[in-house]
Amino acid sequence: MRKVRSDKKRAIAAPISLSAYEIFSKLSYVCDTPIKLIGEFIIIEGYKSASLIDELQPYFKRDLQYENRYIFGNSERESFKMKLNSKKRLYMRFLDRDHEKMASLAYSLDSSIQVAASLILTKVINRADLMYPIMSRLIRNILSEKDEAKLRAITKHLNSVSSDDHITMTAVLSYLLEKGIREQKRILNILEEIDR
Repeated sequence: MRKVRSDKKRAIAAPISLSAYEIFSKLSYVCDTPIKLIGEFIIIEGYKSASLIDELQPYFKRDLQYENRYIFGNSERESFKMKLNSKKRLYMRFLDRDHEKMASLAYSLDSSIQVAASLILTKVINRADLMYPIMSRLIRNILSEKDEAKLRAITKHLNSVSSDDHITMTAVLSYLLEKGIREQKRILNILEEIDR
């Protein structure tokens, strides 16, 4: 019998609208990260958000065991279906534990794993309060030590100038991400421009 890798990943091809796919393409360019990694990260982090799961609860046909909570579904609801006029598929790969989370969410929605993943992707990109902090965590993972030190210095400077608000690195990264999307520039290029 063949050995199976312990870190073997399982594929999910989530259907998303063309406009959502365009947003992911922009995020991919700005962050200089493959689109599938952005999708994977958003799904994993989005699933961790209790507020997002609470937003999805009205779609649950079956119960969901979520962390230390038990969320009740309603068996009289119809199965959840994505209504997309024109769509593309976002191909991603997940470790077993993350794939199982999607499977349990899909079971609660009485839908496929692809649809459950698509629902999380769509909800996150339509909520700035979720998307920017999640993307900020992703960007921090890809920054070099030099760029992170520069970001810390910027945050410290802004806090010394601002008397009213406490400015975090997440807030600065969110601003850089928004600026990158607006001006179609990579975040690393924006950080280089700040040095000049």
